[in-house]
Amino acid sequence: MGLTVENNIIHLLHCQDDNAALILTKPIGSGYIKKSTLSEGLILYTWSCIFNEKTTIANIDKDRFPNPSYHVAYYLTPASFRLDIPANNSLQLTGPWNAIFTRDPSKTGFTIMPGHEARYVQISFTKGWIELQFPKTELLSYLSDNAGTLPSFLFDSSGNTENSLIDDIYKFLEGFNANPLYLKARVVALIMEFISKIKERDFSIAESYSHNYEINKIELKLTAAAPGTMPSLKELANEFCLSESTLRRDFKKVYGVSIGQFFIRKKMDYAYKMLSENDGNVSDVACMIGYEKVSRFIHVFKKYKGQSPGALLKQKKKSKSDL
Repeated sequence: MGLTVENNIIHLLHCQDDNAALILTKPIGSGYIKKSTLSEGLILYTWSCIFNEKTTIANIDKDRFPNPSYHVAYYLTPASFRLDIPANNSLQLTGPWNAIFTRDPSKTGFTIMPGHEARYVQISFTKGWIELQFPKTELLSYLSDNAGTLPSFLFDSSGNTENSLIDDIYKFLEGFNANPLYLKARVVALIMEFISKIKERDFSIAESYSHNYEINKIELKLTAAAPGTMPSLKELANEFCLSESTLRRDFKKVYGVSIGQFFIRKKMDYAYKMLSENDGNVSDVACMIGYEKVSRFIHVFKKYKGQSPGALLKQKKKSKSDL
């Protein structure tokens, strides 16, 4: 079953048809995988399916995409996926860390766990599409202007706005809206929302360092570990075959902060998401991310997020009451 299904999926991803779909049926599974070409240089892939056996989608040949091109992927059911990255590393997506940006689709593949719903959205777009469609749009021109300095791989989480746009995309595909301009508008808004976040990060020197790709993988590991305990510097250095001094130096050069500061920032990102999008209280979230003293958590949260957790919850409550 594996090779046939995987080959059919790869064929769908690379086929020349502007719009195509793969419908899964028994004994393979159920659901669909769709490709929608919205304009030259802008392609949307959407998955909503269940596989009955573990299925691995190998890294995609980067030569099949125009260069330079960009790819934003949302793993909407992260527990269903295991991300496969170079050097035989495999990562189970956890918590809210479900969004990936890459300039090279050959860097990532994934394995889908059997019996679990797999919902996945990927947007692929070219530098040429940006320059043609949005020559004066600041957020999109940012990618064009910084094509040579962005790391090849970034890890982030989807926010409320992105999740709402993705819901709209699925509703369109399920027939709730027949206007193709509606779909394209949602996809463009989703790209811009994602870029507005990564634009805040400084990558101006990232590609100058020989260990940059290893540093990118360390970012991925730290992000995934954020709800728990930070791996030790020695553990990270050994795993990625770097000296501790090189790791410490190059990480700060690439991300502008120390590994410890970066990890705390990711912890606070996780806490912010738990407070703003779930029903947890301040004490529960503090305990969840490893703070024994709630007062310490409140202090650190306010330092990194500009407001206290309590203020965030009040803001959330007010927003709900205004609806």
